[in-house]
Amino acid sequence: MIRAAVFCAVITLMGLMPRAVHAQAGAVFVAVPGQVIALSDLNGDGDFLDFAESRVFADGLPTALNRITANGERLFIGASAGAEVFIARDLNSDGDALDFGEVILYGQLPSHPSAPQLAGLDSMPNGTLFAADAASGRLYALVDANGDGDAMDFAETLLVADGLTAPMAIATRPDGLVLIAQGNAAVPVRVLEDRNADGDFLDFAENLSYVENDSVVTDLLAATNTLAFAIRTATGQVVVLRDVTGDDDALDFGEVAAYAAGIDSPLAVTSAGDAQGGLLVAAGDVAGTLYRVHDANGDGDAMDFAEVISVAVGLNQPTGIVTVSAVTPGCIKGDVNVDALVDVNDLAPFVQILIGASMPNDPCPADMDGDGVINGEDVQGFVDALL
Repeated sequence: MIRAAVFCAVITLMGLMPRAVHAQAGAVFVAVPGQVIALSDLNGDGDFLDFAESRVFADGLPTALNRITANGERLFIGASAGAEVFIARDLNSDGDALDFGEVILYGQLPSHPSAPQLAGLDSMPNGTLFAADAASGRLYALVDANGDGDAMDFAETLLVADGLTAPMAIATRPDGLVLIAQGNAAVPVRVLEDRNADGDFLDFAENLSYVENDSVVTDLLAATNTLAFAIRTATGQVVVLRDVTGDDDALDFGEVAAYAAGIDSPLAVTSAGDAQGGLLVAAGDVAGTLYRVHDANGDGDAMDFAEVISVAVGLNQPTGIVTVSAVTPGCIKGDVNVDALVDVNDLAPFVQILIGASMPNDPCPADMDGDGVINGEDVQGFVDALL
C-alpha cells in the first residue's frame, strides 16, 4: 500500500516545479570544549550580554574541538583528536542542534603516516571544505561527491597541498586563493593558488610565501582578496595584512601592520557581519571574553578609545568562531538526493529508502516527521513537500 501511494504520486506530480530553500536568521557560533555556543543580539544593542543571547547550540562533541566554519547551508566543526569533522544542523527549527540526528560525522582525515591532527578548517565559496593536518603538513579537500550528506566515501577526501609546517588555520579568499597560518616564524603565512585549475595546489609556484620573517599567527580571516586579519596569541595582537601592490602576498614594505593590541590571549577571529567591517575576536582569558574590534575613526587600525570592546563573556577556551548571517535549515525535507531541490528526482531514492533497499548516511531529508524513523508515516509529508 505504501509503494502504491508513492507511485501514484509520481504520476500526479511529474509536472510540478521544484521547491526552493528558504533562509533563516543566523548568529555567531563559537566552538568550546565539547560544545558549540550560539550568540544572537536579540535586542540589537551590539552585544551578546543580555538574557538568552548566549545558548548551547550543539553538545556531546569531542572535547578537543578546533575550528568552526559554515558554507551557508551547514555548520562544520573540526575536532583535533581523531581529525574528525562534524555537521551541526537545527533540523526541527527549535534554535539548536541538540536533538536526534542533528549532529553527524561528515568526514575524517587519513593517517599519513602517523595519526592525523586537524588544525584548520574553512570552506570555499563553492562549498568545498578544506581541512589541514598539523601532523603531516597536508591540506585536504572534503567533497560530498555522491550527494549522500557526508565526505566519508572513496575519493571524497582529496590531498590538495603538502609541505606545510604545523598548519594552524585556513582562510579562503573570495577569489579562491587560500591563506594558511603555520607554526613557522620564517614563513608564518602561505598562499595557495590553483594556477593550472587541476583542483589542487601541488604544482610549481602554487604554494608560496605570503608573509615572511614575522611572528607566528594562530588564526586568519580573509576579508577581501587584498585584505586579511591575523591573530598573534602570544602578544595579544590583531594584525592586518594588506596586499597594497596586488601581487598576492604581504611581503612588501608596510603590508603587515598592527591593527589592535592589548587583548588577553586572543585565539580566533571572524567577521562581525556588519557594514562597518568589524571583527569579532574570541579570547582565552579567564572571563572567556569575546571582543568586537572596529576601526571607528577610519585611521586604519583599532588602537583608539572604544575600538576594542567586550561583547560577550563566559566562552570557556574558545577554539573557533564563525559569523553566519543567513543559513538554510539543517536539511531540506524531501530533498532525498541532496541537490537543494524537492522535485520528482527525489521520488525514486525516497521509495528505495522506504522499502529498505538503501540506507542513507543522513536520514534527515527522508524523515519527514522528524521522529528518527523512516516509515509509512513519512509518505504524506513527502507528498506535501512535492506539492
